[in-house]
Amino acid sequence: MKAKITTAVLFTCSALSIVWLVLATPRDNRVAPLVVMACALGFLAASCAVFLRPRISYFAGTISGIVALHWFSRIELFDFPPLNSWILFNLPDGDPTIIIAKLRILFVVTIVISTTCSLIRLLPANWTLRRIPVRQRTWPAFAVCFVVIFSWYCASARPYRIPWIVDAVWPELTVLHVEKSGIQLHETTVTVYRDGKFYVTRNDRRLLQYRFAVHAANGVLPQTMTTRVQLLTQSPQIRNSHTQPATVLRDRKAEGWYIRTRQGVLAFTTEYGTELPKEVVDLFRDLESVAPTEKNLGTLKDVCLGFCYDPLAGLGLLYINDRCKEQNGTRCK
Repeated sequence: MKAKITTAVLFTCSALSIVWLVLATPRDNRVAPLVVMACALGFLAASCAVFLRPRISYFAGTISGIVALHWFSRIELFDFPPLNSWILFNLPDGDPTIIIAKLRILFVVTIVISTTCSLIRLLPANWTLRRIPVRQRTWPAFAVCFVVIFSWYCASARPYRIPWIVDAVWPELTVLHVEKSGIQLHETTVTVYRDGKFYVTRNDRRLLQYRFAVHAANGVLPQTMTTRVQLLTQSPQIRNSHTQPATVLRDRKAEGWYIRTRQGVLAFTTEYGTELPKEVVDLFRDLESVAPTEKNLGTLKDVCLGFCYDPLAGLGLLYINDRCKEQNGTRCK
C-alpha cells in the first residue's frame, strides 16, 4: 500500500507540474499544448486507478510520461544549446523568464520520477533486492532523475553566456588580468574603443558563489594614449603571436593575462609558463591609473557557481551571439 500511495502522489505532482508549465508558458512558445494537457489527465486518472487497477495505472503513467517528455524535448531542443532552461538563471533578477526556467526543471523532475517509478512498478515480482521486490522500491526513480538532471545541466550550462543577443562595437583592445588564490578570484578588465572611450571593470568573486558584484569606471583617453593603444594592437609582437586557448585557471594559486584584439584572443598564464609582453603590462597599469572613480555596475550570476565564468566572459564575450557562432549556432565556445 505504501508503494501505491507514493506512486499516486507522484502522478498527482506530475499532473500539476504539467498544468502549471502550460499555463505559465507564453502562447507563442507552446508546442501542441492539448497533447501535454491530455498527459496531465492521464496522470490524474492513473493516480486514482492505482488503488483499483494498479497495472493499468502504471501503464497509463508510463505512456503519459513518455509523451510529456517528448513534448518538452521539442521545446527544449529547439534552440539547444545556445538557449536552454539552465542558462536562463544567468539573467538579471526580476526577469520573468527565470520563473519559466524553474517550472521547466520542476516539470522534468516530476515527469522523470513518475515515469521511472511506473516502469519499476511493472517489473516482475520475483526480481528482488535485499529480499524486497524491486518493484516496491521508489529510490531508483530518484536516482535515475538525478542522473538525467545532472547530465542535462552539464550539457546546458557551459560555456558561460547570458541568454540575450547584443550587437555592440568591437573594441580595439581588451586586457583581462586574473589573480586566483584558492577559490577566490580577483579580475580586472580594461577595454578601449577606437574613438578613445575606455572602461575599467573589476570583480572579486569566489567559486561556489552564484552572484558577484561588478564595479566599473569609464572615461575618454587623450589622443596620445589612444595612439599608443592602436600602435600596440598593430605591432608584430601582438599580431603575429599565437598562444594556448584562454581557459579557466586550474591551479590553487595562479595568474593569467588575456588580450582580445580584432585578430583574436591571446592567453599568458602561470600555468602555461608564458609571460605577457612588458608593453602590455605598462599600458594596462597606465589605463588603470587614469580611470575615474568606480561605480557599482550591478550583479552578474553564474548558474555554474563560478565554474563556467571563464576568461572569454571576462573579456566581454557574454552573450549568445558572442559564444555561439560556429555551425549556425549549434556549437558554443
